[in-house]
Amino acid sequence: MPITSHYRFFATAPKYTETLLLQELRPLNVLEAAETVGGVSFTGDLVMAYQACLWSRIANRVLLELKKTRVDSPEDLYDAIYSINWQEHFTIDDTFAIDFFSTQSAIAHSQFGAQKCKDAIVDQFRRQSGERPSVDKKNPAIRINVHVKKSMAVISLDLSGHSLHQRGYRTHNVEAPLKENLAAAVLMRANWPALAQAGLTLIDPMCGSGTLLIEASCMAANIAPGLFRRDFGFNVWKRHEENLWQTLRREAESARQQNPALLPNIIGFDNDPDAISATQHNLKAAGLEQLIKVRQQNISVLRNEGYGASGLIVTNAPYGQRLGDNQSLLPVYEQLGKQLKSEFRGWNASVVTSDAALAKATGLHARRINKLYNGKLLCHIYHFDPEGAKPVDKPAAAGEAAHLGALKPESHSRESIIRQTPKDTALENRLKKNLAHLQKWAGKRGVACYRIYDADLPEFNFAVDCYRSDKLFVVLQEYAAPKYIDASKVNARKNIILSTLGELLDLPGQQIFYK
Repeated sequence: MPITSHYRFFATAPKYTETLLLQELRPLNVLEAAETVGGVSFTGDLVMAYQACLWSRIANRVLLELKKTRVDSPEDLYDAIYSINWQEHFTIDDTFAIDFFSTQSAIAHSQFGAQKCKDAIVDQFRRQSGERPSVDKKNPAIRINVHVKKSMAVISLDLSGHSLHQRGYRTHNVEAPLKENLAAAVLMRANWPALAQAGLTLIDPMCGSGTLLIEASCMAANIAPGLFRRDFGFNVWKRHEENLWQTLRREAESARQQNPALLPNIIGFDNDPDAISATQHNLKAAGLEQLIKVRQQNISVLRNEGYGASGLIVTNAPYGQRLGDNQSLLPVYEQLGKQLKSEFRGWNASVVTSDAALAKATGLHARRINKLYNGKLLCHIYHFDPEGAKPVDKPAAAGEAAHLGALKPESHSRESIIRQTPKDTALENRLKKNLAHLQKWAGKRGVACYRIYDADLPEFNFAVDCYRSDKLFVVLQEYAAPKYIDASKVNARKNIILSTLGELLDLPGQQIFYK
């Protein structure tokens, strides 16, 4: 790999947070940024990669692409790895590890693939110098990422080292905590950055180990999450530019807001004294013990103690799959809903849970719902409206289709539509393919209005147009179906395309219009 100032990168992210990662990378002036499943690709120099490692609150890893090539067999994989001059990147004194992933590939076994990559690197060092570097799977100096999809392999250097969600401040944990970057995603979905700018208060009534509180404080005080860490994957990389990195760190330290008087109130409660203790330890490790107030308190006595007419209640509430029986948790959610309605009308409220029945127990209306994986567990972020008392929509039975009529602003939550509508694989694949091409094309050219689908499949005789201003809006128009086609079948197809669009574009119902 020739020495260059221009590289290709891929920042990985948890599923359903890729859009948030794209939004936070763009202000860093990365080039050719494109969202895809599992992350965002971009190009640029080392400054951009270092900035992503330093400032991204969402990314898990920042990968520098070394080679992209076709591999049809284990031997092809070995040759591809061997073709890279590894002594340009690290020495025999540096330990290394291989992260190997494959999808629909002839090399299906990840451990075998990783072993083949390791053999190629070790063999190359031996033939060039007579010695070999050691493998350290737990704490390597150099981490190499190899991803094979079908017959295409991408070989990358992991500039992150340990996953970027491991900020370094969480020294004490409670059961079932949110990862730091997932907590950041919840806060972004809850619009906390804008609320913090307005000086509004944030309260986590079930704060656990304090991750949401700390991430909220870092956003409000403009603290780069990478400042908590000293150890990155690029530290021993031969092409690492230490002076450049230290300059970027100093700039980030200078950008931090140091005056607590200029920051919003951030407050945490929990009924468990061990959780409060864990939060206090983590606040101290983050150097934020002076900025965040915490105390032991049951949800039943949650009050608006002069915190203002508006603000944000946000919490990763307990949910049964990981912390106990759901029936025993229903009173907790009922009490939360009661306190929000009586004490926090006019506030925003965002609650993470994996169980729709628990969310419904709040008695609150979810104006918007976002998906989120907490580990392998699919959760949802319910953005409630404490002004009203309408319950969350009850999920329909499997395969049941909802009758939508013309979709108008605020008429249905997107997740309600998705839950109640069967999928069509051909339509979903066609829309994914069109979006992958057209969103990238529109982004490069600054195009705000474009068509992503025009009766591509005969069964779905629709035109779909995207309009982007401060938000993305979609207009769905239906070509008249022949009279011999049953009206119920036409309506079912309309429901399917509405559901698919809402899910692929991650849009609430009020941003999709049907004509």
